[in-house]
Amino acid sequence: MNELVAKKIEDEVREIYKKSRLLLHFWWEGTKCFRILVRYIYKILVAILNI
Repeated sequence: MNELVAKKIEDEVREIYKKSRLLLHFWWEGTKCFRILVRYIYKILVAILNI
């Protein structure tokens, strides 16, 4: 009985770990895109202010 419970908990933890890694990956990709976007907006603002 205890082994079964332990196995179930282990599986749950593994699933959560997989999902969190996926989320972290998407978040990292998202922040990368966001930083590039911010850089472009900053350049555009600087160009407008210089005129």
